[in-house]
Amino acid sequence: MADIFDIWRRPADRRTRPLIIAHRGASTYAPDNTVAAFYAATDAGADAVEMDIVLTHDRVPICRHDSTILLPGGGRRAIGRLDYTTAKEFIPTAPTLSEACKAGLPILLDIKETSLADILTVLSVPDIANASGRFIVGVHSVSSFEVIRQSHPHILQVAMINDDAALGSFTDQMPGHWIRLHERDVNPSKISGFQRAGMQVMVTCGGCERQIGDAGPHHIRELALANADALIVNDPALAIEVLARARGGEVG
Repeated sequence: MADIFDIWRRPADRRTRPLIIAHRGASTYAPDNTVAAFYAATDAGADAVEMDIVLTHDRVPICRHDSTILLPGGGRRAIGRLDYTTAKEFIPTAPTLSEACKAGLPILLDIKETSLADILTVLSVPDIANASGRFIVGVHSVSSFEVIRQSHPHILQVAMINDDAALGSFTDQMPGHWIRLHERDVNPSKISGFQRAGMQVMVTCGGCERQIGDAGPHHIRELALANADALIVNDPALAIEVLARARGGEVG
């Protein structure tokens, strides 16, 4: 496991393998975006954990991928229209960001809010403000990264953008930060191009016929050979085991 406060800024040549980021926690072993999944990631030896964040009406950041909840009588309700106490009654396993931080790992924040004001609200909570080196924040638009850079210059960013032109703009303006690619879009040339431009590259495994985050031994080895700097996976223990075997010369 990498040091909690230097993981995102650590040069690639100081690592012997890609960083292993647990997708929504170790979601192979526990429901995603729960305290159990985040602690399972720690137990599995993950280097970091990815978590999705939404805000309640009273501005409490909670770990949740979907921005709505299913009501008992049918229909859905936006979490942003519920105060935290009410939201907790509907989704009792969804921890607050503060509760999730207690698992102890570095954190990749995938903030699902689209308003810049809401994104900045999440980044201003004490857990992040007091330990900014522990966190990296995913950005989903060109308009976001400059505002975040100005307001929170000590937090590294990772472009979670699917448009090649936008990724190029991010790369030109944010050297030393990160790019996130989906496994289906990865090839060694694309990864090395971003790396030559001063970026580090993480890959979200899975997709297409597989669940997001799903990666078997073959996929993990191929992405390591493509020189990815980090892999986002559902089963961090498997990924670490496969990479350890590869370093030892095993092929099984």
